[in-house]
Amino acid sequence: PQIIVPHIRDQYYHGYKIYTGGLGPRAIWCSRLCVRNLAAAMNECLSNPNIKQTAVSVSRKINPHKSIKAIVTTIEKDA
Repeated sequence: PQIIVPHIRDQYYHGYKIYTGGLGPRAIWCSRLCVRNLAAAMNECLSNPNIKQTAVSVSRKINPHKSIKAIVTTIEKDA
């Protein structure tokens, strides 16, 4: 699970994608960041079964060995 606190341009988009992808609560804008809002977001990450399930599912799809190999292949091809 992720809690996004966007500060600049593309971070707002990524916060939206995390939320719509079920990986975390709505992003907390900097101007609205406070203990209460952060605690509520943390509570949602820890108690929402859909967020937990989606995070576990995504983590299983990420294979560090395959990812590193793909990165190296891409770099070597472009070099």
